[in-house]
Amino acid sequence: MRFPNRSFRSDSRGVSMIEVLVAIVIIAIGLLGIAALQGSALQNNYLSIQYTQAALLAQNLSESMRANREGVLQDDYAVAAGVTPNSPATDCALANCSPTELATWDLDRFDTALRAINANKQVNAPVALASGTFSVRCSDTPCTDNSPRVITVYWDTERSDAKEYDCDPDSSGSLRCFRLIHIP
Repeated sequence: MRFPNRSFRSDSRGVSMIEVLVAIVIIAIGLLGIAALQGSALQNNYLSIQYTQAALLAQNLSESMRANREGVLQDDYAVAAGVTPNSPATDCALANCSPTELATWDLDRFDTALRAINANKQVNAPVALASGTFSVRCSDTPCTDNSPRVITVYWDTERSDAKEYDCDPDSSGSLRCFRLIHIP
């Protein structure tokens, strides 16, 4: 007996289960790649915000030094990395200060701003500069009136208790840094 309207061909008219599984695996691999890129983008964004914070702080100190050229020429702004500057005896916002007193006051304000960012107490500072410290040094030896001063802001990007001031981004023991050249 023959069935005239039925065809027993072996043509497949759909998607097999293996094809569906292969498509799902390919989509999953693509989604994992996108997730990894998103994590990397977030990390780089966080680092760029930290560099911006450091740049703003260094620029503020440079502007203060520009207003006190005599203090710069006397090398009153020199601070070694990791050293907390002296507390000022006079509030230079309320009293007339000598160039040395003004330099001490400026450095203390800078250090206070850096510590406020570390404690997330500043309204405009969403990102802390962990273990933040700074240095101001003359770039030439011996230092002359025309020698540039280097303002460096250091911080521990990954909060890994880094302690080295060599600014090597490939070393886990090195602090990150931002340097600004101030020309008197």
